[in-house]
Amino acid sequence: MIEGFRKKPNDYKKKIDQIITLISVNMDSTKEGIQILQELISETEKLLSK
Repeated sequence: MIEGFRKKPNDYKKKIDQIITLISVNMDSTKEGIQILQELISETEKLLSK
């Protein structure tokens, strides 16, 4: 899906896979996944302003 976009965050698919893997019943792991998601959102927002 993301491959069709000209502008996209670096390693988008890898980061999404990592986020999905980290979100679990383990609170520390979930927090790490949320942090990566927030960074990905920020990176995506920067692409929109270019």
